[in-house]
Amino acid sequence: MFQFRINENIDLKMLEMNDVPTLFTVINNERNELREYVPWIDHFQSESDFYPIIEIWNEQFKMNMGMQMGIFYKNKFVGMVEFHKYDWRNKSTSMGYWLVSSARGKGIMTTCCRALIDYGFNVLGLNRIEIRAASQNDSSKAVARRLGFIHEGHIRSAEWLHGRYVDHDLYGLLQSDWYKRKYPNLVSYDLNG
Repeated sequence: MFQFRINENIDLKMLEMNDVPTLFTVINNERNELREYVPWIDHFQSESDFYPIIEIWNEQFKMNMGMQMGIFYKNKFVGMVEFHKYDWRNKSTSMGYWLVSSARGKGIMTTCCRALIDYGFNVLGLNRIEIRAASQNDSSKAVARRLGFIHEGHIRSAEWLHGRYVDHDLYGLLQSDWYKRKYPNLVSYDLNG
C-alpha cells in the first residue's frame, strides 16, 4: 500500500478494501453537504458500492494513470485528495479534493494538496496541474489560490450536477510557477529540460 506521512497529524494513503466501512460511514454522514459538489456521491448508496471503485483506484495507481489518496488526520479518515487521469503526452493532470466539515479550517486540505503537488512535480515530472472548482464553491477556490494556482477562466455550464448545470472556475499551476514560489532564489526553474 502506498502512503506517506505529511506531518505528525496528517497521512495520505491509498485506500484498501478494509477501509470501505469507514469510507462509507464518513461519506454517508456527510452526504448532504458533499452532494452539492461531488458528482459521484449518489452512485454510492451502500458499502458494497465502494468495493469496485477502490479496486479501480488501486489499479489506476498501479498502471500510473492517476491516484486517489485518503486523508487521515490523527489516524482518522477525513477526506480525499486526488490526481485524476494523467495526460502523459502533455505531462498534466487535474486535481480534486473533499474534506469532512469537522476537519475544515485547520489547513489540512492545503497541506495535503501541497504534498501531492510536490509529488506530482518532483516524482511524476508533471508540468501542469489544474483545478476545476464549481464557481459557487468558495472553499475549493480558496485552496487553489492559497497554493498559488492562477485563475485561468470561467467555464459556463461545465457540469451537469444533480439536476442542474454548474459553472466552473479553472485554475492552473505550472511546475515553473511552483518552483518560483517555493524556491524564489533559484536561477533556473526548468527541471524537465
